[in-house]
Amino acid sequence: MCFRALRSEAGAFSLAGVLVAVAILAACALAAAGPLSRGLQDVGSSSAGSRAVYLALEECERLKAVPWTDLASFPRAEVPGFPGYFREVRVSDAGVLLKRVEVVVSHAAPGGMEEVVLVFERAGVE
Repeated sequence: MCFRALRSEAGAFSLAGVLVAVAILAACALAAAGPLSRGLQDVGSSSAGSRAVYLALEECERLKAVPWTDLASFPRAEVPGFPGYFREVRVSDAGVLLKRVEVVVSHAAPGGMEEVVLVFERAGVE
């Protein structure tokens, strides 16, 4: 019968009862704000990471079409059309007629820079 205690004799809610209810709702809203904010940050970070993977895969596909003899490293540079994303390609010899290709895409994240590294190997022909 706690609900009846919040009502005055005229059948309306008392001002004190309404203030208590508002205070409880405000406390609940503040308690939920922290996890919701963190969740939104995680979604943004996940989106940025997915974009970095996409940019690395795109470069890998482009490099697969390059003739084996023309595969070469290139330094870190900003990805055109994607501000804040940087891409680097490292090509090294992995054996006779075999090259190791690393595509590195980095981007800003809440804890600093994050990197996505994709690696594949290409065999040459004699």
